[in-house]
Amino acid sequence: PGIAPGDSNCGDDNTCPAPMYFMDGIYQGVFSNIESIAPLAGDEDFGLDAVEPLFFHPLGDWEGYGAMETYLKFDQDYDDDIFYFCHLHSGMTGRIKLKDAAGTMMSAENKPDIGYEYDTIEGH
Repeated sequence: PGIAPGDSNCGDDNTCPAPMYFMDGIYQGVFSNIESIAPLAGDEDFGLDAVEPLFFHPLGDWEGYGAMETYLKFDQDYDDDIFYFCHLHSGMTGRIKLKDAAGTMMSAENKPDIGYEYDTIEGH
């Protein structure tokens, strides 16, 4: 919530778009920019610190945690792509294409350019 896209000043009050992590239907953070699922709040805690350590637990343990869900509302005036990466799985990253309310991609081209090609997985 504190990292602003483009020229936004949302980082000043921790209201920038950020994923919101839920476990078994319970929101694990404080920050919210989706009023329909949690009261609006600017905060650095978006639930990752509660969920991230679970990735070190055995897969069988996950059945007891209930459904894991992540919500993201990107409501800033920004039409380039955004990226995700994983702190735990080295090299796990990807481009996220934003869509408008009608479902049309905000940018059909890959912007910003990253200067290398993605690995392409075939046969899945």
